[in-house]
Amino acid sequence: MCDQAIILEDPTFVNSAPDNNECIIFPNPVNNSTVIRFRGGGKISIKLFDVNGQLIKTILNEVTKAGMHELPIDCSLLTKGCYTIEIADREKKIFRKMVLIN
Repeated sequence: MCDQAIILEDPTFVNSAPDNNECIIFPNPVNNSTVIRFRGGGKISIKLFDVNGQLIKTILNEVTKAGMHELPIDCSLLTKGCYTIEIADREKKIFRKMVLIN
């Protein structure tokens, strides 16, 4: 189920973070909730996509202060499977896989 590819308009954006600590999802695999840790500073958009690339939810779309942020995510209403989380600012997009097992 998680081996299906998501086709992106520009594959150069995939995992483009210069440092893997720029965006962390923990725990992952996920049961009912998880935390997204990301570097803020300016307008940040965090979106959740299903395995087919369809937008499920916009988790965050606001201006953030500079520094690291932790955002708890309730996954209890999602079906188990693979999801992609997109974290975007004005300069780049970072994609991370999230696996929901419960």
